[in-house]
Amino acid sequence: MISGIDDLHSAGIAALPTINDEGINAAEMAGLLQDADRRSALIDEIVAMVERTGSDGADIDFEGMNFGSVGADRTAVKKLFPVFLDRLRNRLHAMDALLSVAVPARRSASGPNWEVFDYAAIGRSVDRVRVMTYDYSTASTPPGPIGPLDWTRDVIKYAKTKFKGVPLSIGVPQYGQNWYVRTLKGTCPDAAKGTVSPTAQQALGLKATYNATPAWSDKAGEYHFDYRRPYPEYGNCVVMRRVRFGEGRSALTRLQLAQQLGIQGVAVWRLGVEDPALWKKAETFAKSLSPAPARSSVTVPASVGYGSSFTVDGKFSIAGLPIAGQQVTVLRRVPGNAWSAVGMANTLADGSVSIPEVADRTFEWRLRLAPGWDWATTLTPVAGVSVRHVVSAAVGPPVVAPGETFKVTGSVAPKGEGISVTLQKRVDGRWVSTVSRKTTADDSFTLKGSFQSVEGHQVRVVAASDLKHSGGLSATMTVSVE
Repeated sequence: MISGIDDLHSAGIAALPTINDEGINAAEMAGLLQDADRRSALIDEIVAMVERTGSDGADIDFEGMNFGSVGADRTAVKKLFPVFLDRLRNRLHAMDALLSVAVPARRSASGPNWEVFDYAAIGRSVDRVRVMTYDYSTASTPPGPIGPLDWTRDVIKYAKTKFKGVPLSIGVPQYGQNWYVRTLKGTCPDAAKGTVSPTAQQALGLKATYNATPAWSDKAGEYHFDYRRPYPEYGNCVVMRRVRFGEGRSALTRLQLAQQLGIQGVAVWRLGVEDPALWKKAETFAKSLSPAPARSSVTVPASVGYGSSFTVDGKFSIAGLPIAGQQVTVLRRVPGNAWSAVGMANTLADGSVSIPEVADRTFEWRLRLAPGWDWATTLTPVAGVSVRHVVSAAVGPPVVAPGETFKVTGSVAPKGEGISVTLQKRVDGRWVSTVSRKTTADDSFTLKGSFQSVEGHQVRVVAASDLKHSGGLSATMTVSVE
């Protein structure tokens, strides 16, 4: 397992590394997908990567296969790409792993852009889909929004009609475009007029460096700003440039859109270059949704002897994923009384928690998970542990004559005067009570009995229940009559 994936698992987050097709065009991808041996070899390699890294699956981001060839190759890719995904998913499911796919934004099946992506066929072959709702404006287009909200809404609405029953995520751009607008001074070469793509952090840095004032567009759900950029290396060249970019506020608008459209969530492109403010905004928004409690369970032994060690075991998950590294409060009560907090613990990587306890009286137990981004405060069901009296007893003498009195002596834990104890004998396959006494001031008891028939007789001592403990049994003893 690699450290990044291990860190994600420790936080209860599934890890699906992305695999892309950089440098492979439609003709090359068509050749690969049509060759059964090469296709199988690629699937084997992806499966091996998932096993080697300890990942929870794989995310396929093949975009180059849409470009650089004639219609026949694209038609082959459109037909065979879902077949490839289906076979890969079957292999991943055999190892309890998931398959995710990234698809470019489309608003109809007849649109010429991204024609190799058959939404419906792909949807039948994967577990999750992230829709790349960005690149509306690029280096090859005039300045414009990176992923305008109306367009994003239309793309997702169309996607919902094709990816039926498949969890969808809206793509959240954390990058932008920086376009040349016009020359303000001097003679500027083409090198000063190109378009570059800054990350969110770089765009915010440009804003600070050039003291620009970003303007927010409600329609685009993005910021943009213009700034003067001198190029002293080209003499007195100064140009006007325009930056449009995604950052924390734009990410929040897409989270809100995901909620409105009733889809799984968002997919940030890409981690490591995002606006740091994104996370606080996302956390505040997530907690405002009043999410449902997590799925939870608690397990305790139904009955234990007084003084025995046992554990209160719990498990927490959300949407099938373990909730790791989260604080859990241990609650305990006497049946019918109020709950009291008696301890704290943190969930492990698999969402489990185990709290050691020592049985001193009958209690009911439950665990409380503090609220998180995706779940409300969660209380497990109630689980009760009945704590039994522990009866220690010995018979003496163990061998007696017919009618001779034998004694059973012993004690009951926890110690206490006045606990009712009863001697029982085994008769015709059932236990029959013969004599009862109460424990004395020194916590002991003595019970007497006799048998007439010459044989081995089984006896035991039963301690009655009280307000704190259930009844207890001694080990079965044998009295031999000879």
